[in-house]
Amino acid sequence: MDSSEWSGPHRESNNTPPTSTPALHAQARRLAAYLPMTVTRQILEDDLPAPGTAVWFQAATLFSDLSGFTRLAESLAQAGPRGAEELNRALLLTFTSLINAIHDAGGAVAHFHGDAMLVYFLDNDGRAAARALACGAFMQRLMRTNLAQINVQQPGQAPEQFSLDIKIGVGYGRCLQTIVGQPGESLEFVLAGTAVDEAASAQRQAGAGQVVASENALAQARLPVTGPFRAVDETAPVPNAREEIHWHAYQADALHRLLQIAPAFIPAPLVERLQHQTTRFIAEHRPVTTLFVQFEGIDLNAADAGQQLQSYYEWARQVVARFGPRNGRVNRLLTGDKGSQLHILFGAPTAPDAPEQAIRCALALQREKPAFITGQRIGLAAGPVFATAVGAQNRREYTAIGRVVNLSAHLTLHCPPGRVLVDETTANRVWAQFQFATHTLTTLKGQAAPISTYLPSQEQPAPTPFAARFSRWQKPPPGRDAEIAQLRQRLDAALRGHGGLLAISGPFGGGIQPLLAEAARRWLDAGGRGFAGVCQPHLADAPFAPWQAIWRDFFDLTPDLSPAAQAAQVKDEIRAWLPGWADEAPLWLTALGLPLPNQESSGHTAVAAGVQQLWLFTLIQRCLAQAAKRQPLLIVLEDMQWADEASRELAAAVAAPAADLPLLLIVTLRAPETVYFPVLRQPTTTHIVLADWTAAQARAVIQRRLGANNLPLLLEQWLGLRDQHGRDAEQVNPLFLEESLKLMLSTDVLQFTGDGRLRVDEVRLADLPIPNSIAALLQTRLDTLSAGAYSLLQVAAVIGHEFSLELLTAVAPGRSQPQAPGLLNELMVAEMVQPLSEGERPQFMFQNSLLHEVVYRRLPYARRQALHLAIAERLAATTPAAAWPAIHPLLAHHYGQAEAHEEGLRYALLAAHHAEALYANRATAGFYRQAIHHVHALGTAGRVETAVAIFTAQAEAYLRLGELEEAAKSAAA
Repeated sequence: MDSSEWSGPHRESNNTPPTSTPALHAQARRLAAYLPMTVTRQILEDDLPAPGTAVWFQAATLFSDLSGFTRLAESLAQAGPRGAEELNRALLLTFTSLINAIHDAGGAVAHFHGDAMLVYFLDNDGRAAARALACGAFMQRLMRTNLAQINVQQPGQAPEQFSLDIKIGVGYGRCLQTIVGQPGESLEFVLAGTAVDEAASAQRQAGAGQVVASENALAQARLPVTGPFRAVDETAPVPNAREEIHWHAYQADALHRLLQIAPAFIPAPLVERLQHQTTRFIAEHRPVTTLFVQFEGIDLNAADAGQQLQSYYEWARQVVARFGPRNGRVNRLLTGDKGSQLHILFGAPTAPDAPEQAIRCALALQREKPAFITGQRIGLAAGPVFATAVGAQNRREYTAIGRVVNLSAHLTLHCPPGRVLVDETTANRVWAQFQFATHTLTTLKGQAAPISTYLPSQEQPAPTPFAARFSRWQKPPPGRDAEIAQLRQRLDAALRGHGGLLAISGPFGGGIQPLLAEAARRWLDAGGRGFAGVCQPHLADAPFAPWQAIWRDFFDLTPDLSPAAQAAQVKDEIRAWLPGWADEAPLWLTALGLPLPNQESSGHTAVAAGVQQLWLFTLIQRCLAQAAKRQPLLIVLEDMQWADEASRELAAAVAAPAADLPLLLIVTLRAPETVYFPVLRQPTTTHIVLADWTAAQARAVIQRRLGANNLPLLLEQWLGLRDQHGRDAEQVNPLFLEESLKLMLSTDVLQFTGDGRLRVDEVRLADLPIPNSIAALLQTRLDTLSAGAYSLLQVAAVIGHEFSLELLTAVAPGRSQPQAPGLLNELMVAEMVQPLSEGERPQFMFQNSLLHEVVYRRLPYARRQALHLAIAERLAATTPAAAWPAIHPLLAHHYGQAEAHEEGLRYALLAAHHAEALYANRATAGFYRQAIHHVHALGTAGRVETAVAIFTAQAEAYLRLGELEEAAKSAAA
């Protein structure tokens, strides 16, 4: 055939064969290792059939399955990169010897099935079956004499020994060989037929250390046949039949043809790494989501089998690319006695593992199944694997090994036709995103006890930002029965039309977030609508900072709308709620930092600013009242101890008339007595105070969570339930307890045995440093992150409590758009961050404000400054000018923290003017004080004195004005 069909987009146009060099040979051989030897030879000789072309031949087949590597991989996973290197060494040592034996006997490795191999021997001389049996016998001798034991030395631990063994099956008969896929993009070698089925079936009959042959293989090798299968131990040696590729016999054009075609057989992210001589292996422990699709409907003995496999593979590849364009791929198309299967990976070699993407893909595979496919069953599981190039230097394939891969394969055997079956761990990760039906308790091969399995049917309706914010907490907070009862009583009253204000306070980590999640879940289940905003220390002077997110959700303002379009939408919404108040829309637009349509003004420029604020508050009150009459409204303002003056006043204004509406405002704060918030002292305000747990409460929570009746004394002391003398502690912080349990589970201090019981590794527990505060405990957990994930988390901390993927990747040093999702996935799995929204502009948030604070404060000052400057410059460069008033306080903060005094002064003054327009007196004074700091750092003596005098007078005036107004309001209250 014309080799141009295979060349892809990078085929050289120069007709003059380039000079063959040692480097060219080395590069070609590195890529050729990822192809069966027979396919490499066809490419070199320009004789590779077109995709979908079926080639039939007689062959002996051998299927080998190693036992012991899964346990080895799981043990070494705890050692991080060092463990990956050690496991890769063990795999290389084992497979090099076995693959050399296969090649010596004239065989070619068609595929690796994890740590198993499918091998075939072309029958050109009538002795292929004898060679296969001799090869199998020699492989067993190698295992017994040289490879049965793997010794592993992990840092700080005693040497550990792992036993390996191998089971081998041999078959013989007609084989189908074809290439499927798209040249230049993705290609896959497929070997199928009765000989493949026989070898796989024979292997399943074999015990450890045995070679079992099919009836056909025995007959072809002229050995006694006593039944469909039997163990073979009398095979005589067969002369060496190695068919090497003589690389130096090929000209440079043949080598270049191989370099053009071979990359399509290899995952694209690996090709560039493989072309560098310094890259020997790609081996790492990483989280993946693995899918096995068992499909029916293609007769592998039919004349058009090759074309049907080609059509099916291309269809499946396009579906996977749609749902995982960067991180999803069809890993293998496999055939055998278990039927024909696709193996699909999300997360290897490119993160994230994204089980939600994988389930969407699996549902689409079932929904869009081609007509000629009569049935599909899909098993899906997510978890850690060892991802590597399995094999030896002369033959290998990139794949994943581990218990989770075996689990997904076994799930297909229990999956109903036309459905997707997932395990409980995976279902729990995406429970809020899909609708699941419980399938059954299923006992799977390799599992000590039955496991719960689930059938996803469809996606849940897209969660609102409010629902997504609290989606992490799916169950009521433990140990808070009295508080939950009080919360539910207040929610039910509000839903009946008796709203108002509910304040929840307590020490940090007292359980406020899980209680808010319970409120959100109950409110949404009752058909209500919710909004949430977070007060942050660096925006304590920004007027209405926490209300910005609430208003944007209320008006359905999305990032894809221009500022002008957002302004028009706000005005249209106000007109719909209050037709007579449409002319007051500019008041709200100013507070949102949006441009006024057609350069409108409010018409009240000559009116006192206080009157304008009164009109704004009245407008907001009336709009919310109209909205609440149609659908109950819940507004959550978190961390009010950091709220700006205008936000506190608006909260009081919203809560006051809500007593006769289905409108409830929930505010959270750490110590209410330290916050000037008069409405908290009103008799109509409900207050829930969360105290720390007693030791007895904490003990009950742990026992219920871990399923353990008794806890070792050492464990209780580490968790802070008892002191060093064994006496019960007076108080236990819930967050401290939660973070402690996470740390113990992540370091395998707490382990669950096969029968589901808890085991405490007291040696490892004793080695853990005992933290003396929540912050120290969080830092201990942060130390378990990879360097890349921790670095990215530090950048996020400088951005703020909430951050966008777009801004994060723009300012993170050395982090590209494809890399960040994988690191964010690690942070989500570690429960450091959580998603707020998906789509083209995904948003994320820290799991709690203390974690955000700990990460930020541990940053070196110089790096912190550099990141603040990068963030400010990015915001200034990408924010439309019309939307700048809303980000002036943010720019003032970031330029100020970066000590960029010229820009800091500019935006501090702009922020002061914006705060002044919103009648936020204390905020105005705060920004003038920032301006004074920058002037001191910038000017000459005379100019400094003049500017400082002006700004100081302004700051004092606005501060005094704010104090007078607060005193008047307090007296009136």
